[in-house]
Amino acid sequence: MKSNVLLILLKVEVDIHRYVLFIGHEFNEYLSMNSEVEIEHAFVQEGEGELEMEQLYLEQNLAYLGINNTFIKYGTVLMPLGITNETHEPPTFYGVDRNVVEKELNANTWWETGIMVNTALGGGLELTAFGHTGLETDGDGDIRDGRGKVYKQDGTNVAYTFRFRYTGIPGVEFGLWHNHQTDINNTPGAGNIPADLWGAHINMSPTEGFGFKALAGTWQLDCPSTHACATNGREKIWGAFIEPSYRWSIGGPLDQSIGIAARAGAWNDKADESAKC
Repeated sequence: MKSNVLLILLKVEVDIHRYVLFIGHEFNEYLSMNSEVEIEHAFVQEGEGELEMEQLYLEQNLAYLGINNTFIKYGTVLMPLGITNETHEPPTFYGVDRNVVEKELNANTWWETGIMVNTALGGGLELTAFGHTGLETDGDGDIRDGRGKVYKQDGTNVAYTFRFRYTGIPGVEFGLWHNHQTDINNTPGAGNIPADLWGAHINMSPTEGFGFKALAGTWQLDCPSTHACATNGREKIWGAFIEPSYRWSIGGPLDQSIGIAARAGAWNDKADESAKC
């Protein structure tokens, strides 16, 4: 006599995935302090969980000097790159997790320490310029792993970020951005690795009706032969995605809405690999 037993194991797990706390203080109409702290998985112990200070800066409004629509941030600031890095929590995007293209291409969430100037040029055009600390890789060209996260970070390799943003059409944003790294190498005596990121995006996110997002960008690394990135394909990195969506207003006391979205994207963090074969 034979008997078959089907054993089904169910795993029940509860996890506080992410908690974000934003604290700010306005000293007066021209000077304020802002900070953002994030904790993942409830606590930090034996390599599990994360506790991070993602923003900590003073913001100065230069209107008291007669310079209107111009602000300066001093401290640790989110990088002005792409769509989601500066506004990276739901419901600013569809789904629970951010799109993987920006996660890999723009190293979301990415923050650095420095001085950022933001000024409105008129007609819906805005310019952001940021001088800041740079990436620190081990010569392999891995952009995401190169984030120092302002933990005893080397401040000698200065980097620069520039962004033009147009918001002259209500509900629509166009962006062009560039990041220059003077040296992403963290191995002394092995030679510098300059790197440049170029990208653009469109973000159309109405409260109801048709929406659309698209982003494309590419990294170019100048890798000496002494570094792994000269042969592992990471001298060139690219990524792009599109995301059409539609949102309906369902009203109610909370003015609620519901939406659907579809996303298609591609990326390659070793796009130069074929040239090395």
